[in-house]
Amino acid sequence: GLPGGPLPGGQEPGPGEPDPSWPEPPPGGRDEPDPFDANGFVICGDGTDFATLLELGLGEPEVRDGYFVLEPGDEQPVDQMLLDWLILALADACVEPDWRMRPPEGLQSNRIIVGSELGRSYVPQPALRQIAAEPAQRIATGRGVVVAIIDTGVDATHSALAGYVLPGADFVTPGSDGSDVADLIDSDFDGEIDEMFGHGTIVAGLLRLVAPDARILPVRALDSDGLGSASSVADAVRFARESGAHVINMSLGMRAHSTLVEHEIRLAIESGIVVVAASGNEGRRGVDFPASVDGVVAATAYGRTGRRAGFANGTGDSGVVAPGRGLIGPYPGETWARATGTSFSAALVSGAAALLREHEPGLSAPDATERLTRFTRLRLPRILR
Repeated sequence: GLPGGPLPGGQEPGPGEPDPSWPEPPPGGRDEPDPFDANGFVICGDGTDFATLLELGLGEPEVRDGYFVLEPGDEQPVDQMLLDWLILALADACVEPDWRMRPPEGLQSNRIIVGSELGRSYVPQPALRQIAAEPAQRIATGRGVVVAIIDTGVDATHSALAGYVLPGADFVTPGSDGSDVADLIDSDFDGEIDEMFGHGTIVAGLLRLVAPDARILPVRALDSDGLGSASSVADAVRFARESGAHVINMSLGMRAHSTLVEHEIRLAIESGIVVVAASGNEGRRGVDFPASVDGVVAATAYGRTGRRAGFANGTGDSGVVAPGRGLIGPYPGETWARATGTSFSAALVSGAAALLREHEPGLSAPDATERLTRFTRLRLPRILR
């Protein structure tokens, strides 16, 4: 599928040698255009075997399940010019940036506040009264439901979670089990180390407050700075689907769009999984991807006064609004944290999905999504009627 033919005399390019008939690679060290918020490119489809991609001269491609990830060296900016060149060189392939993905809180000033004294306020926090958790839990508790949390990992040893966390997977450090771990590296170069450490554990703890008998499947796709990639998130969604999840919580997002991630989400929904995603924390009417994907439940936040939080993306017209300010959850190391953001609203909505899945296991994913979003504000008893 590449343009051009063999070298003069019938010789083929050697391994790692670019075909001279291909378009010239864009020069390195350019000032324009601005680089993408991506480490490399996702490449799939015809003409994308390992040898062909190696011959592009942009480094060794990483083999994934059904596609490749190609990360050029530091001297080659990941930008529109390089994307255009790859599309021209790989005419029959699909090529898109491997966008970086983060929790909404990773880009905002909303921070996680840690304190052991917060534990006493975990169970009686106002958010549970606002969503009427107690009467709903007389109907369902999430028993028999598996909720995949695609995030920074989960601390399965915390007393709020112990015994309810299944063996998971790690797509940041392959071979690990999905634990929420700090790597002591400033991977996003923002001057802070491990600022999103504990994010997934808080999400898991809030979910259990709503659905106390649900089982949690931790799928680590973000590092402890909250940094991940579209490819790692897509692999995480696939793992959740293949592992029998009934609900997937995605407290992460970005402004860009990933065809690869959307493809995996659609497969998940088609297999009967309810997918919930955070709407984002930029205070705009539109929601982040993947909350913007048709069929995904977009979770946005309201504050203690009951009005939509100023930081929260979305209007609630196509999703659901849940508490999202000052929520308290478990934090690694047997301590606790107070957190604000639509990530934590999504955790409560995923808990609601788990209750609904237990109460009406025969509902299709689209029907369950319609039930969850029928009312703008999250109130658990009316979802279960």
